[in-house]
Amino acid sequence: MRISRRSSLPLTAGALAAVTPVVTACSDGALRRERERKGVSLAALPARFPQQKIHWSGCEDVTAEPVAGAECGWVEVPVDYAAPDKETIKLRV
Repeated sequence: MRISRRSSLPLTAGALAAVTPVVTACSDGALRRERERKGVSLAALPARFPQQKIHWSGCEDVTAEPVAGAECGWVEVPVDYAAPDKETIKLRV
């Protein structure tokens, strides 16, 4: 069965909406247990991370077949949340 690109957008968006909370909850719980096991406390996140603005633009450069109306942006996050003032990376959202 072939699914057209147009009809696959709601399917993709729906799958992402369903999976994201589960992955987030699982990774948060696992991270918390690992920190407790190691006796590590998570450092306070510097204000520059939660206060950053995402500058949204088209996603033409992201995929070979961009989705009409989709927007992408970048956020900077710490590589290690236990040491947020050290190395960072940019993630495409």
